[in-house]
Amino acid sequence: MNELTQGFIGFCQDLMASRAGYGDSSSGIFKKHPNLKADQYNRSQTMTNTTQSIEMPSQELLNDQFASLDLTDRIRALYDYFDKEEVLVTTSFGNNSAVLLRLVSEVQPEQKVHFINTGFHFPETLKYRDELVRLLNLNLAEVSPSAQMYELTHQRRFWEKYPDTCCYLNKVLPLEPLKERHKVWMSGLTGFQTDHRQKLQIFEPPLFGEKINRFNPLVDRTEAQIRQFRQSQNLPSHPLEVRGYGSVGCWPCTACAPGRDGRWKDKAKTECGLHTNLHNTEFS
Repeated sequence: MNELTQGFIGFCQDLMASRAGYGDSSSGIFKKHPNLKADQYNRSQTMTNTTQSIEMPSQELLNDQFASLDLTDRIRALYDYFDKEEVLVTTSFGNNSAVLLRLVSEVQPEQKVHFINTGFHFPETLKYRDELVRLLNLNLAEVSPSAQMYELTHQRRFWEKYPDTCCYLNKVLPLEPLKERHKVWMSGLTGFQTDHRQKLQIFEPPLFGEKINRFNPLVDRTEAQIRQFRQSQNLPSHPLEVRGYGSVGCWPCTACAPGRDGRWKDKAKTECGLHTNLHNTEFS
């Protein structure tokens, strides 16, 4: 057994040990919004995570309230509920990432934005990252897998036979500590991207085993509306989009194709696992 394999086993053992006491929940997930009446707060629902139940305004109420708002007002209203330190914002610097980044930079310019740098991004994506950081004056923070996990992935080429494992080690796990320290996760998911995302609402409760609520302000916008927003704001395109890539992820699992057809091409996989419960059975 070589050193990398031993390290991987040790890493998994540490992970299992840490999950045994998976995060204590904090009360008061939502702060009272000045535009909501007292009786609306009584229409709360109980949302359950792994440790205890949290009482909060109903998901239905929040989705009804936010559905009528334009994109800028949706972002602004979120900060009526949460402080910026409680909000986790992530970006992939993909084809449509500039939309959410523009909105956040205008409404809350000091908001920290997290980029998961797997080490497997196209050089064009890193160039696009730098361009948007300069253009929008983003407060960017990078999150990466450990050097050991990157080396193990690269050496074993997990993406070829074990793509779920590859995504789990290099995307999902590095974000876990940040999810524990925030109360709501804002991302730029859009419903037209996949069947799974089409079913999502603006507010989603925590996934099983988590305690972070999810906020998808763009989820009900069509592809045409997203394109129109980008044009109206004169936002630059990803260099690979110009060359025909409908969606851009890590280079081993991204091919030139329309929509998301080039992601994990010729595999049943359609999601990296960040926005789903990724149950990895590839090694079982």
